[in-house]
Amino acid sequence: ESLHAVITTLGYFAIMMGFALGMAVAAHLLIGIPLVATVLAFIPGGQAEMNVIALLVGVAVPYIALHHVLRMFLVMTVAPPLSAWLLGPRGTPSSERS
Repeated sequence: ESLHAVITTLGYFAIMMGFALGMAVAAHLLIGIPLVATVLAFIPGGQAEMNVIALLVGVAVPYIALHHVLRMFLVMTVAPPLSAWLLGPRGTPSSERS
């Protein structure tokens, strides 16, 4: 059971990092912010830790901080109504409701 949990966790980590890196590369190509800054802005992690790394690397700390704050704001404001809409009033997925 522990091995299954570790493998599942590594799988989710790989999916999240792949998605984050893909979005970071797309943002880098679209807006021209250095790739290191976009990667630090998009990878999952704490804002304080990413800002410290950005300071050490010498990249756009305000961009990274703003990106993390906006992402948390969107998660806290959009996720609850979206989950209520997807799951419905009883917590069942909309595809299972009749």
